[in-house]
Amino acid sequence: CYQSQTNCHHDYNAADIFAPTGTTVVAARGGTVVTARDNDGSSVGSRVTIKGTDGNLYYYTHMGNGTIRVGAGDIITAGQEIGKVGTRADAVGTDMHLHFDALPPPATSRPGCSGASCRSYPFINVQPVLTQSFNALPD
Repeated sequence: CYQSQTNCHHDYNAADIFAPTGTTVVAARGGTVVTARDNDGSSVGSRVTIKGTDGNLYYYTHMGNGTIRVGAGDIITAGQEIGKVGTRADAVGTDMHLHFDALPPPATSRPGCSGASCRSYPFINVQPVLTQSFNALPD
């Protein structure tokens, strides 16, 4: 996180993780894939939503077209590959990155908000789970 080590996003609890196109994206938590959508021409790229074993709903977006490795209903484990970081075109014209956010139970789908309009939802500060997941990665 360039600006804050406690919240890696610009306007609500989420994280923008900047990485080169093609960087592997892994699940921060195990759970069940709720949705897995390849880029449908939108500027948000390919995206995956996972209902974690902890009850939280995790959302990953700005992945590349054709890179999604999971499907709806799949049971996955923490650290399992779910896709790859996309291009600037998959990231609303910004530098290549993965957007990651989470909602607490009883959320079953992610709202269609972006930017400041997301502030009215109870997004979780994902920095602790990201730090824990990063520290658990093999060298």
